[in-house]
Amino acid sequence: MHALIFDLDGVIADTVRAHDVGWLLVAEHLGVELSPDMLESFRGKRRGDILRAMLGRVLTDSEIESAMVVKEAHYDAFVAAMTDDHILPGVLPLLDEARARRLGLGVASSSMSARPVLDKLGLSERFDVIADGATVTRAKPYPDVFLWTAGALRAKPMHCVVFEDAEAGVRAAHDAGMRVVGVGNPALAGQADTVVADLAHITLDDLLRVV
Repeated sequence: MHALIFDLDGVIADTVRAHDVGWLLVAEHLGVELSPDMLESFRGKRRGDILRAMLGRVLTDSEIESAMVVKEAHYDAFVAAMTDDHILPGVLPLLDEARARRLGLGVASSSMSARPVLDKLGLSERFDVIADGATVTRAKPYPDVFLWTAGALRAKPMHCVVFEDAEAGVRAAHDAGMRVVGVGNPALAGQADTVVADLAHITLDDLLRVV
């Protein structure tokens, strides 16, 4: 194990509910109804793919930007008000432990707001590499963002462990040839290599035993 790669939302930062509310505002703006299952399916995906799923068609860049105004206003206000309390349990000790063992540390997120969130929480400097929704062309469930992050960390995929809370991310990481810890989502049992409630429930020694 040479590197740890983390999704952001729902793994490092308590932002999932804020994203859900933002998408509900977009749906209301567009006159579309969203079920809880649809909201769950959006996790780990980029906004263009989500809007296509909502409307049943591919949107132009200008249509995406127009539809996203209401969500971005909501989410920007949320990020501006974030505090250390939005760092999920176990994140800081695991990062400290990994750094002490000289493991590479990366973030691989589909969110366009990954760096602003990490900056707000004072976490950006803890990671060697940060990939966001603009880093690669193909988003999760394609493996591209994980492969790019591993390359930037100079780590072979087989030596990377990914922490994910979404099915799309688990699939992407496995397709990249990496081992996966599911975080905070019991539905990932049987998909991820192991599943934990949060990062407070796993150590590096645990990882060596279970993945």
